[in-house]
Amino acid sequence: MNTIGKAGRTAVYTAISILKSSGYIAEKVTGSSRKFDIIAWNRDKLIGFVIRRSRTKGIAGYSSLIAELAGLVQKQLFPGEIQVWLFQSYEWKRYQVLPGGAIEISGRLV
Repeated sequence: MNTIGKAGRTAVYTAISILKSSGYIAEKVTGSSRKFDIIAWNRDKLIGFVIRRSRTKGIAGYSSLIAELAGLVQKQLFPGEIQVWLFQSYEWKRYQVLPGGAIEISGRLV
């Protein structure tokens, strides 16, 4: 997947902080061939997170990313849930990736 710049790294560390304060163990994933920016888990759940930051484009601007992640879900290549968090206009938009695409998650952050 794409490498992310300084603003993107800030979003990743902010997401890690949110996850940790919600009771998850969260680790940043590194490496140029990574699929996820963060892997987080607790006693009940394992989640792979892709974190993006955008000033203008919403989730529609990441259609190829969503298609790639949906392929992982379809083939059951990741043993947990996959989420995309988009930081836009000073707020988080969260999406769960399903076999056919992504759906916005509302309510509590995790």
